[in-house]
Amino acid sequence: MKNFKRVIVVPVYNEAGSVKKVIESILVHKNADTKLILVQDGSDDGTEKILLQLSGYFAENSIDLVNHSQNHGYGKALISGFKKALDYENAEYILTMDCDEQHQPEDIGKFFAFRGVDILSGSRYLMDIEKGIQAPPDRVQINKKLTEKYIRIAQNTFHENWNLTDTFCGMKRYQRFFLESFMDAVSNAGLNASCLGYAFPLILWNYYIFWLKQNHRHLAESFAEMAIPKIYVSDDRTFGAHLDFPAKRYRYYLNCMKVTF
Repeated sequence: MKNFKRVIVVPVYNEAGSVKKVIESILVHKNADTKLILVQDGSDDGTEKILLQLSGYFAENSIDLVNHSQNHGYGKALISGFKKALDYENAEYILTMDCDEQHQPEDIGKFFAFRGVDILSGSRYLMDIEKGIQAPPDRVQINKKLTEKYIRIAQNTFHENWNLTDTFCGMKRYQRFFLESFMDAVSNAGLNASCLGYAFPLILWNYYIFWLKQNHRHLAESFAEMAIPKIYVSDDRTFGAHLDFPAKRYRYYLNCMKVTF
């Protein structure tokens, strides 16, 4: 097995229109020592067929495909990707990004080049660059309110100011040892499956706060944000069922913020 030092994990669900373009762009911007892992999460729009037809191409370009026959949700797709990433014993960093063209593969290099923190999280609110359609106001507002709650938790817990501005950004880079600890905790926690869907970023932050306390690490040394553009390519994305109603979605997130380790 090749000694990949870095891994990129991309969950893929119903992205038939963009998946090939995203893969090709990632390949242009990743190094030879970087493994790409795609997690096909039970798509029903032809995405699975596209990816399965590319198996020979994947073998030539250091790409692994994890294929879920049914849709399990965003968080469980990432967990499958993390599990596969940790199979590569020399991988120091694991980066996550989405497949809907809202993250720029040209940012991959700077995420991997950044040193000295356990979590490097993208933020769409550190630069005034907006591409595509206007960001949905309800998503921006919910993100802001939950981010402020985590900042207050950090202040009360660590007596430190947490420079967090974007709770939900899916472009993040993790140190291997943090993800190993997180995966052990998740597998033993018996979490409500619903919180392993769109609320998964909250589960990560909940565990991160717990992990900092257990390891006596300082926020300022362990976490940083990196500015990325705010990109929305469509206004017809859906969370499904009742979560498309902002008030209900916010309550759902608040319930998942209560998860402890």
